[in-house]
Amino acid sequence: MADRLLHLLRTSRIPILVAGAGVIIHAFLMLGTLPHGLYNDEASIGYNAWAVAHAARDEHGYAMPLFFEAFGEWKNPVYIYTLALILKVLPLTVAVDRIPAALYGCITIFCCAAGTYRYTGSRIGGLLVLIIGAATPWLTLLSRDAFEVISMVGFCAVALAATLWHPKPTLLTSAITSTAIGICTYAYSTGRLMALAFFIVWGVSTFWDDLRKPWRILGYPVAWTGTLPAFGAYVILFFWMLHNPTALVSRFGSVSIAAGGASFPEIIGRFLTNLLTYLSPGYLFVTGDQNLRQSTQYGGMLLLGTMPLLAAGILRTAQSFRTSVRARFLLIGLAAAPIAAALTEEGTPHALRSSDMLPFLLCLTGVGTVVLGRWLLSHQRTWAYALAAFLLIEGVYWQVDAVSGYSLRSQAAFNTTELQAISTAISLANGAPIYVPDALASTTSFAATTSGTVQPTSVSEGLPAQMYIFAAFAHPVLPPRAPTGDSTSYFARKYHLVIVPIALLDSAPPGSLIVLPAPAAHPPHAVLLAQYSVRAPWNAAVDAPVSTSQSYAVYRTSGPVISYTPSPGGSAAQVVYRQS
Repeated sequence: MADRLLHLLRTSRIPILVAGAGVIIHAFLMLGTLPHGLYNDEASIGYNAWAVAHAARDEHGYAMPLFFEAFGEWKNPVYIYTLALILKVLPLTVAVDRIPAALYGCITIFCCAAGTYRYTGSRIGGLLVLIIGAATPWLTLLSRDAFEVISMVGFCAVALAATLWHPKPTLLTSAITSTAIGICTYAYSTGRLMALAFFIVWGVSTFWDDLRKPWRILGYPVAWTGTLPAFGAYVILFFWMLHNPTALVSRFGSVSIAAGGASFPEIIGRFLTNLLTYLSPGYLFVTGDQNLRQSTQYGGMLLLGTMPLLAAGILRTAQSFRTSVRARFLLIGLAAAPIAAALTEEGTPHALRSSDMLPFLLCLTGVGTVVLGRWLLSHQRTWAYALAAFLLIEGVYWQVDAVSGYSLRSQAAFNTTELQAISTAISLANGAPIYVPDALASTTSFAATTSGTVQPTSVSEGLPAQMYIFAAFAHPVLPPRAPTGDSTSYFARKYHLVIVPIALLDSAPPGSLIVLPAPAAHPPHAVLLAQYSVRAPWNAAVDAPVSTSQSYAVYRTSGPVISYTPSPGGSAAQVVYRQS
């Protein structure tokens, strides 16, 4: 029976087609509800893509920007422009916001499966990569998050598949590899360094025998096709940064291994420690990332049952290191992949910054599946069946937990209640001002005037309250017609938002709405209209809830419901609403 099944898998295309369809269904099933909610970065990406699709401008009014400014940092364009094409025909919803993530996740799996098949010559190996890739926790979560990083992973997989397609690079595969590496520069923040590292890895792997005579490399057409696209991407980036010298590096200064005035030995120590952490079995198979948006916190980033497969793949590939371009690219690429992530200290280990490891890990796992599977089926079939059963049980258990457990315990991490509350407030406002707490700009001081309005005595340069982006996502309006550095004020006027410290919410005039976290002090003379709560996030380390709940509530101050109009001009907190 087993031999017949193996023969079918080797000779028929039907299992490949069925597995491919399963990968697509798995990627798009419950896309809007698994995980629940939509955190602020997802909302920002979604609205900016909608603005580009309908007005060819971002939230600040800049026409077709190369990078998108939001919340004091810059978001990368590949995911946003991909989503903008989709929003030309579909409405902005949570599920639609995540469609590019699912698409790039599928691209990653299909490219890794194709690369494994071309490298090993085994159709079963490619088939198993399809199945293992769809069941991998790391890739599953990235494919359900409307964030930029999955586009980098997808194009990294394209570059890897093109390199594995032939024993030696051709003009076409070199051009595809270089183009995909160049696109990674604009896909995610760590991609700007990762692309350079992979470009060097590709060159070293391809021209291994000529490294002692580098002038000979210039005579190879493959060298030029493999250089120009990636080089061109960096040239464009260089000229953009001349006009925005600190835009893409300001945040790195606060999260890097050099932060806090670390000495040179400390920097080296942190880098090596981080690098070994990312390559360690503990991170990959046991603990994973401790951020609920990036890991379920039950197990590692990969299925534990794939550990022997990955080990077998690395050992088998290492045997061909000196003679095979593809083997060198797989092994050196895996070692170089976490370098960019290892340069940051904040949040380490960080699943997003190290996600370019995924294509290499999947392909090497596929190689190990072919090698170890053949040996076990020939010598120890019982162990082969046991490993297959363990992987099946583990994969099914993780998927069940993702639906029934993770989707609930991660709600607080995905700002579920904020989006619901502000959407309800806008629907009920009828032109009245909506007061929201400025929880992030804590250095701003305000003074209440005798007329009941609120005006700032000083304006902070810190991050603004991010509730405006949830409003823009839930009820999108066209962005500013002219460039502005203060998109918060623009959307505050559009949605009648008044952003004040939570202590001054009692200054809201009669008939206005208040949106604030709950449980909190009930605003005086206000009526509760709606409250949205989620279950507490679960801390796997102590096996106990971190807090009892997370809620946002919508109130209306007592008094007649009056229509209000904003006075022209002013910042978000300076907008004064007058009775119509």
